[in-house]
Amino acid sequence: GLQVLLRYVFSLPLVWPEEFGGLLLLWLSFVGMAFVSRRGSHVRVTLLLDLLPEGVQKGVRLLWEVLIGIFLLEVAWQGVLLVWLHREVENPALGYSVAFGEAALPVGALLTLIPVGANIRRLFRQVTSEILS
Repeated sequence: GLQVLLRYVFSLPLVWPEEFGGLLLLWLSFVGMAFVSRRGSHVRVTLLLDLLPEGVQKGVRLLWEVLIGIFLLEVAWQGVLLVWLHREVENPALGYSVAFGEAALPVGALLTLIPVGANIRRLFRQVTSEILS
């Protein structure tokens, strides 16, 4: 409300709310990725997977989770490099390091690795128990 009043009535807009909103969206998106992953709520298309026999489905799901884990490790690593690269660049509107916003990328990826690792462990146990029995 303050932003609308200052912008349209007094023609003196605040700069920081837009920057803060973008920063908040970035952190909510990447940290939210971990929570959605924990609940298993990410959007998936399982049309072809559902056509496979149940034992094969578990193997494909295990492979998929491993690939997701590898991807998340790469995202985390590249995010750390990005944060390190921009650690001294200051956001002019808010006066903090740009790296603070970019830190959402490795933090979100590493937090998402927790439920992905749990899925890998669970699926690995299921696949190995089916193979051994």
